[in-house]
Amino acid sequence: MTPDQSAARDKLVSAYNTAQAEYGTLSSASSSTLKALADALNTAAGHLADTTNSADTYNSDVSSLNGALSKAKSSHNSARSAAASSSSSSAGSFTGTVSGSGSGVDVANYSLQFVGAPYSWGGNTPAGWDCSGFVQYVYSHFGVSLPRTSGAQAGVGVAVASLAEAQPGDIIANGTHAAIYIGNGMVMNAMNYGLGTKTAPVSYAFSGSYSIRRVLS
Repeated sequence: MTPDQSAARDKLVSAYNTAQAEYGTLSSASSSTLKALADALNTAAGHLADTTNSADTYNSDVSSLNGALSKAKSSHNSARSAAASSSSSSAGSFTGTVSGSGSGVDVANYSLQFVGAPYSWGGNTPAGWDCSGFVQYVYSHFGVSLPRTSGAQAGVGVAVASLAEAQPGDIIANGTHAAIYIGNGMVMNAMNYGLGTKTAPVSYAFSGSYSIRRVLS
């Protein structure tokens, strides 16, 4: 294998692993985009098994994988955005401020001023943040240093047994998302590039299991 072949194959391995990992997270993507991504994965797998393929073949597979993944992600995000709009409308949008007193209520009310802030993967400022970056930023305003990832945030503070016992300011998190509970079954969170930072029902923001953690009372 020539150096060019080796470099191109390494790029394909990386693209293949990324696409394969993300494939299972795109449940809302259209069937046509998921099929195209699956086909691209199968083609790449076949070419990776043969180390005699040309660099052009490997590079072509990289382009096909990246293109198919991009379309599937776009389809998935569009479907999720539409579902969020529908869910938010049926649940009622949160307006005003969170009532009550205590540090948790202060956290919830402070978070609400950032409705509309842009989403940016890896960001942690109002100029652009992801879900855990947003939670980390809000809590830093109250002198609390939180870990950076949603998975780590799911283990901070004291566990709350159920959503019925959750209080404004509690952190709701799992391995893929983090948010701040604001009461009435709603959270404030940085959702994605299409939706930005907004309120949403817990049932929409978290489609699976999650932890509720109390850091401030």
